[in-house]
Amino acid sequence: MFGALKGIQELCYKNNAKFFLIILPSREALYPNRFQKESIRLINLAENKARALGIQYISLRKELEEKGGKKLYIDFCHPTAEGYSVIAEELNAYFLKKLKNE
Repeated sequence: MFGALKGIQELCYKNNAKFFLIILPSREALYPNRFQKESIRLINLAENKARALGIQYISLRKELEEKGGKKLYIDFCHPTAEGYSVIAEELNAYFLKKLKNE
């Protein structure tokens, strides 16, 4: 999967487009349950792989956990409207900060 993401990133750059990866957790990563440990391991693996390949990314596990956790999901991976609002707020804050630093 990350080979494909790197290829997409390179294609974007060749065409003067920016590429940005958003790493969203599954609901199971946000509260104690039998899948939490493995879900967090996969998020960490994705972050490490993106970093190693030079893929710009943001990972939102901490923010989603702090702002509502599992209640921000309809099911194991689909956010509610409130969940999407949290995601949008975090992306907005991230990009505003990035623009101020450029």
